[in-house]
Amino acid sequence: GVHTRLSEAGRAVVTLPDHTTVDLEVTDLHGNLVVIFHDPTNGAQTAAWRRAPLLPDEGGWVVDFNRAQNFPAHFTPFGTCPTPPEGQGVPLAVHAGEKAPAEPID
Repeated sequence: GVHTRLSEAGRAVVTLPDHTTVDLEVTDLHGNLVVIFHDPTNGAQTAAWRRAPLLPDEGGWVVDFNRAQNFPAHFTPFGTCPTPPEGQGVPLAVHAGEKAPAEPID
């Protein structure tokens, strides 16, 4: 039930390996530019959603899915982390980056 507002810092048009593009919202998250996203691996191989940094690259910018990370809310029920904006999905599986957290051992 916790609600927060995110600041849209811009948009990133990302070219995917199949040569299609996806238009994603870039969020300023505590001074870091990130893309908060869903993809088909969510809930199976990866957490329900993740964030990937936007990094400068040869006069432009790149969304670095290799550095995709889980939010703290995926490790504890006490975490309050932003969910992706509506429609913020990558249609191809992003196998790179951090995987789903392991279930706790009793």
